[in-house]
Amino acid sequence: MRIAINPQINMQKPFFTSSHRETGTIEEGTLNRNTTAFFRRDLAWNDFADLLVEKYKNKDKVNIYCYACSDGSEPYSVAMLLISRLGLEGAKKFFPIIAVDSDDYYFDEARKGNVKVNQGDAGAIGNKTGSDYKNYKKYIDINYDNYEKVDGYYYYNAKVKDFVRNSVVFKTGDIKKDIEKLNNPNTVLMFRNAFEYFDSQKAREEFIKNSRKNLGKNSVFVIGNCDRNYEIDKLLLSNGFKDPETCCWNCYTNPSFTGDKSSNNPQYLQSVFIKSS
Repeated sequence: MRIAINPQINMQKPFFTSSHRETGTIEEGTLNRNTTAFFRRDLAWNDFADLLVEKYKNKDKVNIYCYACSDGSEPYSVAMLLISRLGLEGAKKFFPIIAVDSDDYYFDEARKGNVKVNQGDAGAIGNKTGSDYKNYKKYIDINYDNYEKVDGYYYYNAKVKDFVRNSVVFKTGDIKKDIEKLNNPNTVLMFRNAFEYFDSQKAREEFIKNSRKNLGKNSVFVIGNCDRNYEIDKLLLSNGFKDPETCCWNCYTNPSFTGDKSSNNPQYLQSVFIKSS
């Protein structure tokens, strides 16, 4: 959730609460708050899984990078999704998922598979990996006796199962520098809801151009809903990425939206882009 941005402040002192990440300064207060969660709703996860399975069905190795990974909820979500679709053995060509953040605050716990979840997380895991919310028990153990209350929500200590934990590797890094190294073919780059941390729109435009130049053949770029505040979707399309006509973000009130899929329809917001050859 984006609260406010003060463009005059470059040096930011982070502070953290549970799975909520706030960035600010002592003098200025909170600038941004990013709420991380399992299977965040601004991606049509089932469509995303369909695309990955079909696009890479004849490939021996697929490289998935999840930048701005915070506490690991998103890369663990991807691992769970692929295992649920392909089985552990079938999903191995996508592993390990490389989870990267410039701040390693959460990494000690994330590497152990320790996360905090609420009931919404549990339901999302269950429903995205099976037909029933209770399916989450296959992938994560939740301790309902150990919790804290944040902003009116209960967050429970939880631990992802070892077969999920072993599918993700955590590293520190800077995507603006690393993009030149992500030149292997069959790469899936997930960098979602973090473009607000770039210094300027010019820096965002330059990064998208570098992404087009450096990402390997047959690659995919995945963004988040907040990134449209900076027209990242339009920048991707104008720099040689294609809309796969799937993996759209549908309004919460209409999850089965099948209407006009155009940029003029606010109910159709594209999240996944294919690098054209």
